[in-house]
Amino acid sequence: MDPLAYAESGRSPERDVEKQGELKESSINVTSSGSGSPERNSTVPTPALFKGRLARWNDKIEGLAGLEARGIARVLPKDQQDKGLMGYLQMINLWMGIDLNIPNAVPGLLGPLLFKLGWVDSICCVIFGNALSCCGTAYMATFGAESGNRTMIINRYFMGYWPSKLISCFNILNQLGWGIAGSIIAGQAFSAVSGGSMSIAVGCAISALSIGVISIFGISILHAFERYAWIPQLFAFCVLVGSARSHFNTSLESTGPSGTITANRCSFFALQYSVVIGFSAAGADFSVYFAKTTSKRLTFVTTWVGQWLPVMFINIITVGIATGIASTPAWSEAYDISSGALLLACYDGLGGFGSFCVVILALGSIANNAPGTYSAALSLQVLGRYGKAVPRWLWCFLIMILEIVCSVVGRNHVYDIFENMLPLIGVYVSPWLAIVVTEHVLFHVLRRVPFDWSAWEDRKRLPVGLAALAAYLVGWAGAIIGMYRVWWHGPVALKIGNSGGDIGAWMAIAFTSLTYPPLRLMELRYIGRNLCTRPKVSVIMSTQYNAIQAPYDEWRKGSITLIERDNVHTAVGPFIENARVLDLACGSGFYSHHFVSWGAAVVVGVDISSAMLEQARQASTTTSPKTGQTKFLEQDCSKAELIDGGGFDLVFGAWLLNYAEDRAALVEMFRLIAMNLRDGGVFVGVTCVPTDDPADFIRLEREVRPAGSGGMLYSVNHEVEGGVSFHVHANTAAGGLDFDCFLLRKAVLEEAAREAGMKGELRWSVTDVTDAFLERREGGASLEELESYRKVPHYGMMVLRK
Repeated sequence: MDPLAYAESGRSPERDVEKQGELKESSINVTSSGSGSPERNSTVPTPALFKGRLARWNDKIEGLAGLEARGIARVLPKDQQDKGLMGYLQMINLWMGIDLNIPNAVPGLLGPLLFKLGWVDSICCVIFGNALSCCGTAYMATFGAESGNRTMIINRYFMGYWPSKLISCFNILNQLGWGIAGSIIAGQAFSAVSGGSMSIAVGCAISALSIGVISIFGISILHAFERYAWIPQLFAFCVLVGSARSHFNTSLESTGPSGTITANRCSFFALQYSVVIGFSAAGADFSVYFAKTTSKRLTFVTTWVGQWLPVMFINIITVGIATGIASTPAWSEAYDISSGALLLACYDGLGGFGSFCVVILALGSIANNAPGTYSAALSLQVLGRYGKAVPRWLWCFLIMILEIVCSVVGRNHVYDIFENMLPLIGVYVSPWLAIVVTEHVLFHVLRRVPFDWSAWEDRKRLPVGLAALAAYLVGWAGAIIGMYRVWWHGPVALKIGNSGGDIGAWMAIAFTSLTYPPLRLMELRYIGRNLCTRPKVSVIMSTQYNAIQAPYDEWRKGSITLIERDNVHTAVGPFIENARVLDLACGSGFYSHHFVSWGAAVVVGVDISSAMLEQARQASTTTSPKTGQTKFLEQDCSKAELIDGGGFDLVFGAWLLNYAEDRAALVEMFRLIAMNLRDGGVFVGVTCVPTDDPADFIRLEREVRPAGSGGMLYSVNHEVEGGVSFHVHANTAAGGLDFDCFLLRKAVLEEAAREAGMKGELRWSVTDVTDAFLERREGGASLEELESYRKVPHYGMMVLRK
């Protein structure tokens, strides 16, 4: 897999989605309220901070080969790539590169040295603490390809638009802290190798500068770099084992009273849990360019394996080093100087080759922290529209400067950073992850409610977040009473052993998990904000068509509808004589009444719009010669329910299928059709032209017929799973016509029909404008418009037997 082949990661400035926005004014998602007034998408436009010369300089920088111009804008399915098995291998390589390095190994030293734990206790904490920790990143990584959104954007779906900014701030501090600590460790190593000729401050600056440069270029360079970064690291660590193994004291026992040992086990386990848990807040950032069809299970497994194996391996090594410090004077003296000096001492006897290995390990800090700096820059863009307006590369540059300054100032306090900062990371991430898992499982998976990933910056379509914020703060309260630090001893933490142990993260998870579900249920009940899904098909159809009944009926008098009528007559002709017909989404009964005149015995029309059904009933008094020949029922056509006893010979749906927002909704519609057809019965459906590229079809419609098909104009709102959402607009003598619907790919339509039980013969056809119609020219269309339908059809027709 070539990570540089991500089609949209290094885009030219004129195509930069951060400047254009995913939802432009011409493609706002419009839904009509009950009164018929449109409600526009509540996305706040991004201000233009760079103008004139600054804008031109920014365009030049973003135009550099390999530099990622995209920031937090959603990666649409058309910009993602399916790399197959090589893609999953790249996931393992990515996380191996990020985690197989010395900054992640330093916490292992603290088991024997700070917490006075023996070899077995320390190793158990390393293995199981990191196994649990890696689950957080793996879980969040599964949302990247599916949503096309960055982690802190996905966070909006769980925490709400405004509360999510709090987590973004914590992630910025987390990644900044790791960047500073990593730069210090690398600086100490460079200084030790040089024999002091290079100061630690200079080494810190070099490391932070390298981290910043890679993060500035973005995702392509990151993937390319991390793909190979773990190989020299693995080599250097293996040499380290061979060089230092003889000094490991694997018989070292934990010291102190049993209660104290228990408390220290809790604290070191919490420390190990905190080593990589912070990457949960960046887990999805690096998989957004993978195809939407990427397996979530394999993504979880490959991410977990790619993190756990290297972190476990290197922390076992540093635990071994820590057990040998007391019995190895050279190591003890080096430890008093710096971690870099300790590493060099562990390679004692290898001469220049040992120094070379230390340099390799020092460079590993770059692989570890460049992704963190990249993630922190994205989090800064999430904080608001002005943050988003600052280019991602510039945020990376500013973070790099801050890391240089802070690492130089704090170069003698790296162990204090690890002792006090790392457990706090576990505290901020843990209640957040509890909310994510609870919301996802209880309110989406079990209730089968999908996410609407296109709502990523629409505040009115995202959760309010009051329940999440309250539960998060309750989780923090649990963390505070369970936290054990040099500067704070929580009352519950003091109950652990004789001296107290750290259980802050577990208290936070427990408190949050217990409080979030009832609070979320209350939020949904009393505030009424949805679960980040689009409105139900029934709601869309009812509210839209109640409001536009008159202009829709007026538009139905035009040429394109009369052409459609002739084509429908041809399609249903072989099945209509003396048939019992079900007309789904019948509207004002346009086709219901025609079916009677074409020979149907009984026609049952169904629609969700009460206004249109009233029109249909009134018209039936003059069009149906026999009493009871037509019947009109108000019912939801998106639910699979038996209608009027079922057993219909023919089920018809004009534009019904275009209200299915995804494959699941489409399957439900086809189940409705299958349930109401007799065996051998036929479904005839009018829909858009069957296509594998819905967006291209709508583009071609606008290109060939700029004035619209019969005056009806299509424009894409946004992409959805399996197709696009599009807006329809027309001006008629009875008023404006505006509504939204969906166009899914041909393959999705066919697969959904088969899944629902429609296993018989399937045929497709498209608009056929006969010579006779061209001569008559009914409906007022020009000859040019009529001929255009022969070149670029306006609609398609599905004929499917049960």
